[in-house]
Amino acid sequence: METFPLEIPEGVVVEPYDGTPVHIWSNEPVAAAPSALFIVSENSAALATTRFHDLYLTGGKVGIQMSSSLHLMNAVIRNVQFQANTIGFSAIANSGGSINLAVRHCKIAFGPIDPNTVQPPTPMLQKIGFQFHALHDEGFAPGIIQVEVLNPRTIGTAPPTVPEVWYGTSDLAAPEYSISGGSRLIDIFARGENNPEHSGTGVIAEVKANIVNGDLDGKFDGQNGWDIGIYSAVSSTPPSFKYDYVAGYDIQVNGTKIHDCKLAGVYATSMTDARGHVDFQGAEIYRTGGTTSSPVNPPLHNGIHGYVVEGYLAFTGTALDTHHNVGSGLLANSGGTILSIDAKWPTGLYLGFRDSQFHNNQVGMTLAGPKALVDGTQGGIVGGTWDYQLGSRSLVRDGAKPFDIDYGQGFADRCTFYDNVHEGIEILLDNGPTAPDIASMRFVNCIAWNQPDGAFRATANNPVDAYLLTPILHSTFADNGWNSDYTMEVERNGGGSNSLKFEFNLDPSSKENAKMKILNSIFQRETLSPMEFDFGPQLEVFAKDDNNVLSNQIGVRGIRMNFNGPISSFNTSTDSATPFSYLSNPTLVGALRYYLDPNGLFITEFANATPTSYSITSETESNIDFTAFKARVDRNSGLRDKGAHEVN
Repeated sequence: METFPLEIPEGVVVEPYDGTPVHIWSNEPVAAAPSALFIVSENSAALATTRFHDLYLTGGKVGIQMSSSLHLMNAVIRNVQFQANTIGFSAIANSGGSINLAVRHCKIAFGPIDPNTVQPPTPMLQKIGFQFHALHDEGFAPGIIQVEVLNPRTIGTAPPTVPEVWYGTSDLAAPEYSISGGSRLIDIFARGENNPEHSGTGVIAEVKANIVNGDLDGKFDGQNGWDIGIYSAVSSTPPSFKYDYVAGYDIQVNGTKIHDCKLAGVYATSMTDARGHVDFQGAEIYRTGGTTSSPVNPPLHNGIHGYVVEGYLAFTGTALDTHHNVGSGLLANSGGTILSIDAKWPTGLYLGFRDSQFHNNQVGMTLAGPKALVDGTQGGIVGGTWDYQLGSRSLVRDGAKPFDIDYGQGFADRCTFYDNVHEGIEILLDNGPTAPDIASMRFVNCIAWNQPDGAFRATANNPVDAYLLTPILHSTFADNGWNSDYTMEVERNGGGSNSLKFEFNLDPSSKENAKMKILNSIFQRETLSPMEFDFGPQLEVFAKDDNNVLSNQIGVRGIRMNFNGPISSFNTSTDSATPFSYLSNPTLVGALRYYLDPNGLFITEFANATPTSYSITSETESNIDFTAFKARVDRNSGLRDKGAHEVN
């Protein structure tokens, strides 16, 4: 019989002698459970990599625990199953320590305890699967963790879990939600001190994680299961407006399936003096049977949920598929943004997605300002960040900064929004009491269809100082709005006639102003009845032909729509029916239905109004088609039209 924890010197290999997985467990009662089954003891002279291979570890507060201070540790954890541990695997770098990790083909398990023995293991309530923390202790260098998590999986039945508190800041802890913590399969955290990244040593407390493939199944069954798939957070001690970053995380999620979690597939937060970034490449996030017909208030159970207060947070990705979530496919919630001109590094909640799908959720994508969901004391930016320029601020990226993070106006390019229960795109703004409330994100080459409450809805409540800066460019919004009676609406509830603005001019010395535009796009309801209007009644008031529009007007140019009034008031637009490809080929499905038929009638050019300032590639967006950077037909051919996918 072993006495736990077992201390393993750094550099040792722990594996079966014959390759057959070995079962190791604790049968101590819960109250006397060991602090860990294995603890890796530091040895600064060790040069070899610590390895754990082919083990089943059951019970105990931690399965494997390792921490590094003052030196670099290397470890490989391969084919280890963590079962019914409070924390499966824990790696903490502090006091100047660094850890390089490879966690490969490991599992988080719950279910029948194996092996069958007269002294069976004592299962613990699970709290965290894999934990990676980088901490900066005053007087030492920052801790750093770099980890590859290859093919992680959960197996077994739905576990009864216990919550771990949220780190840093959290909107879920606000009175509107009153959720103080949650269990999570992957737990990432960085805590910084007084060592700014760009004016200090250049090194901050940071976790860099690459999660590759795998199946993170939260197994939520209505009662038991995991709350969060991937959780990430940062904190600064104390948060004292250093106008730079002292802690951060950078997470790559590549081909991973994250599903059936109680609160969110991914929950990421950031705060003052810190940065966070999660990038999705080919990831899928969903909730089995999750979509309901009634709104969730407050909005919970989102595929991706982000919250930032005065710091930097970014979600980016290509080929992301987030679907069938009870809330939004993606919820971006800004809790406030630093306004001081002394802050030279980007702050805000940035979104940048290409070729991604947001479908069969309650709402496809939600952008929320600081007071829209939880009470806040200042305004903020959602969808993008500030770009600080020589004594001024801009929302349009000038491209000249040496930043290695995304900044400026966010974007969705070549994305689809479809079959959501309510809207495809939802934007919620409120009164920014001490700073402006800003939505800053453009939608380019996007296609949205089959959403009863419309493709796009923005709502501003009592907007004393709010900006809607979400241009719609070369997009197609079709067959939406049979409940709302519009394809797109911008609603202002109170606040005065000039309180909601569509041009950013807070700083007159800014290099370039961001503007709300609707350009070169298609709006068409599910029928072509003369009374099926595409703009809601408030948007009809704001919309003006794009020729020297005012800051409280939306410039419209080169679109197809059914307008409640003379279409001639938009002299570069048309109300003729769109030559969609499905009209000649009814068997087409998905976005292909809304490509334009090259043999269709009513080809109308005017698809050249996109300003170069909205460019997100080396070419201007007006020259890029919906699919894979395909060039549009030459505008001089006479065969060019509006929308996300033009004739070819």
